[in-house]
Amino acid sequence: MDWRMRLFSYLFAAFCGVLISQFWFAGKSAPSVDPEPAAGIPAEVLELRARLQSEQSLRRLLESRIARLQAADQDETPAPVSPVVEIVPATAPPALPEPIDFDASSEDDASPIRPFEEVLGDAQFQAIFQAIADRVSAGDIDGAIEDLQKLEAALAAPAGEGPLAGLEPFYDGVMSYWVPQVLASCRGEGGEWLNLFIRAREMDWQGIEGGPLLNLFGVDEFLTLAAFSIPEISGDTGQLLLDHMAESHEQKGWLSDQELAALSRLPGEAVVRFLEQIWDGSTQNRDAVLAALTQVPHPSAATLLHRILPEIDDLKVRSALEIWLNR
Repeated sequence: MDWRMRLFSYLFAAFCGVLISQFWFAGKSAPSVDPEPAAGIPAEVLELRARLQSEQSLRRLLESRIARLQAADQDETPAPVSPVVEIVPATAPPALPEPIDFDASSEDDASPIRPFEEVLGDAQFQAIFQAIADRVSAGDIDGAIEDLQKLEAALAAPAGEGPLAGLEPFYDGVMSYWVPQVLASCRGEGGEWLNLFIRAREMDWQGIEGGPLLNLFGVDEFLTLAAFSIPEISGDTGQLLLDHMAESHEQKGWLSDQELAALSRLPGEAVVRFLEQIWDGSTQNRDAVLAALTQVPHPSAATLLHRILPEIDDLKVRSALEIWLNR
């Protein structure tokens, strides 16, 4: 044991005696103020004294609190605590709004269908298109074509004449507005628009002169757009498209990529037999015929592809088809 530990032991014994004497005579006399430390006492001794005093006072405080708590536990038995239930004052339920008679309101607010001439006279192109789209959605294809012809006549009228007189600069680019609206309207109503596009194409084959809008609707891309906008093609719509494609093939002797893509949406073996006829009857656009056959949802399409596989001259196309058939 070195001299520091010995010094600490002596000091600790002395301090304990001082503290006991102070505690014993605490009730009789006021606590005395510690004298100023002597100048000759080392700093370590002063630090130890301060720590000892703080530890002793904290220990006495904790012991007294523990004693009081133990005494309270022995004298009193805590009563069971009941859960606090918050009583919410009853309030009246909110009044429900009166039911709205939609039939009555629709009958009062519904405006009568305006003639197309009046809509055209307002020169609001979106309203003009909506009037034609409503006819298409209702299945009135003849009425929609008549309205289209009236619109085209107004667009082709001499300057200063017709319902769009003086507004020609605003309608020079009418087709740039027309196309996106047609694309949006085809979704969900592709069957009705398909009928309109087929009628526009048949009018062109019959030599009936049409304006720019009807000619635009005769483009193959619009036919394919309508075919892919139908979630599930019905039997009547599929037969209509198949008959139209047969007529198109008879008119031209071949089918375009867009027309063949529209055919790939048709289910059933009839479309496979028609594609087989196209393959055997012409050497034009055979790659598109193969692509259409790979997409037709009928087992007979794979059987036909196995049969015509040796007839493919392009080795890359034949290799790709073999890989597809083996999957």
